[in-house]
Amino acid sequence: MASGVRERKKPIKKEPIMIGGIMENIRIAHKINLLFFRKKSIMRINGRQFHIGKLYYVMAFFAFFFCINSMTAIASQLGKKEIVFSMSPKGYPPYTIRGNDNKNHGILLDVLRTVASKYDYVVRVVIYPEKRETKLLEIGKIDARAKAKEWVKNPENYTFTDPIVEHSDFLIFLKETPLKFNKIEDLFGKKIGTILGYTYPFFTPYFDDSRIHRKDTVNQKAMLRMVVAKRTDGAIINKLVALWSIKQDQRWQGKFIFSERTVGSVGYRLMFTNKKNWKPFVEKINQELENMKKSGELKKILHKYR
Repeated sequence: MASGVRERKKPIKKEPIMIGGIMENIRIAHKINLLFFRKKSIMRINGRQFHIGKLYYVMAFFAFFFCINSMTAIASQLGKKEIVFSMSPKGYPPYTIRGNDNKNHGILLDVLRTVASKYDYVVRVVIYPEKRETKLLEIGKIDARAKAKEWVKNPENYTFTDPIVEHSDFLIFLKETPLKFNKIEDLFGKKIGTILGYTYPFFTPYFDDSRIHRKDTVNQKAMLRMVVAKRTDGAIINKLVALWSIKQDQRWQGKFIFSERTVGSVGYRLMFTNKKNWKPFVEKINQELENMKKSGELKKILHKYR
């Protein structure tokens, strides 16, 4: 090794990240200190020498600078109003979807955010079980959720938007063993998959007297699995939900067909609390919704989830 030349030690890979940040700040502070203060005091850190002088003043300057930056970022949000939107822990894909790292999205959320951004609103998503959602909306602790008016007791106690999208139920069958379904009698004696706790007005009298056999399960994916396993002859499912679930699982693609006729359809809407005056904003949503339909923007959102 040449005389007078010291070999630089390789940095320790496991050195805490915080140390690197401190060292960088000190280097910058050192330069500013020399530039402004010209005070030569010595400080040793990890075997390195730094002129610190009135370094504490410099560090105070940096703390003040970063504090101002943070306050500016917060202030930029102060002009925006907030909509607290609630969804259930598992969501209801593709209408509301729990994403990774809390990146929640879905048809209803995409539409709400699109409109909200035009009127200086920000949407904050909170997660609650469905029964609690209803109570919190009733007392005004949350502002909105996704719901069909027909599913709500006393809908006059809330403010609803126009339908964002049709929520249409169909029968789904295996493509290799499709059921003929031109009239209700075609399903007599068949086993049909349903969701535990859901009501199906069109089928209720036939389930009640067992002319059609209801087979409950916990969710839509479980219903599709029952159809694939041939434990049921078919299932009642929302078409968009089914298409989304099939899209997520390559094993299911190309396996199913839907009935030509729907067995139930309602408008899926945004439902707002009446504890705050959301009616003017709901009117804006309805106006923007018409514009999105005419421009094709709504169609693009729907296409993402099919």
